[in-house]
Amino acid sequence: MTRQTILMASLALLLAACGGPVTNPDSAAFVLPLGTRFVINEPITVPPNTGHVTFQYGKPVAEGNLKGADDFYPHCRIEIDDVAPEPRTIAPGTWTLVRVQDFNELYSAPDQVLFRTYYTLRGDGQRKLTVVCAQRNDAWEFDYVTLPQMREALGKYVTIRLPDEKG
Repeated sequence: MTRQTILMASLALLLAACGGPVTNPDSAAFVLPLGTRFVINEPITVPPNTGHVTFQYGKPVAEGNLKGADDFYPHCRIEIDDVAPEPRTIAPGTWTLVRVQDFNELYSAPDQVLFRTYYTLRGDGQRKLTVVCAQRNDAWEFDYVTLPQMREALGKYVTIRLPDEKG
């Protein structure tokens, strides 16, 4: 990544921060508010020897082969806090957002960045979950996954409800 690209991306982030909080959920700069609910609508099977399931285009995608998630398009991974040799099931239920963290990961390709957001969730008496949504793009795009893109990636498996949404 060139020094000029880094400076341009930093300037864009600085200017975006000066405008106050973004309230449009369609924006890549919108941050899900704490208290947002993630409702798992049907059982999700976590494959053996892994601690996560990745979703893209509304369905789980295979891991560890060429048919996995395409980093250039929005995808979300649901992570549990352990890895086991047998499959595990995440039961339907509601989890509440308690922490949000954005990260950028540079690629070896010139000016390519993986824009990744970690959502830490807590459920009533259930295990902690982490939802990680990401996509790869040019560094100057500031292209975090939007709420509509998250909903599309997770499909019928997970419903995301903002604190002011009924249901």
